[in-house]
Amino acid sequence: AYQLQYRTGDGWQDIPLQQRTPGKPLANGENRIEFPAVSMRELRIALTNPPAPARFRLIEIKAFAP
Repeated sequence: AYQLQYRTGDGWQDIPLQQRTPGKPLANGENRIEFPAVSMRELRIALTNPPAPARFRLIEIKAFAP
């Protein structure tokens, strides 16, 4: 599992109204997250590793502004 977050004065918050395609993470494929515009300076992806022996790794991230 993973969550897209941004930093606020109160710490890290989940970005609201995330629309994910596909709904569950796709191994070895493109996972797209779209959300309404949010003013931010810092962005992160918080990862939750699955139970062993499975692994999760992030290869690349691209961020685009509208």
